[in-house]
Amino acid sequence: MAHKKKTETKPVIEQELIIEDEPIEEVAEETGVVVEEPARPERYEVGDEVIVSKIFRTQDSDKPIEPFIRIGRIQRIDLTGHHMYLIGGIGWTDEEHIERN
Repeated sequence: MAHKKKTETKPVIEQELIIEDEPIEEVAEETGVVVEEPARPERYEVGDEVIVSKIFRTQDSDKPIEPFIRIGRIQRIDLTGHHMYLIGGIGWTDEEHIERN
């Protein structure tokens, strides 16, 4: 009998999933459950068009892709890796490698 492998999920912010509802403090008061919001990047959001100096194949890679795109749109933000911005579904970058938007 095969055992099912438990998969780990990562917190991901995608444009479709961001819901502005009640402030988290009000929900915590009503339910008695304390919930911490993950730290979110302040500078860029899903949908922003940016110019990048480097792009990486994975979130934790230290070797940039060659050749790479220079201009792209942030498609996804994943706070679990070093490079948290997915650019155009091609590769990952971070604020250090975004030149401007």
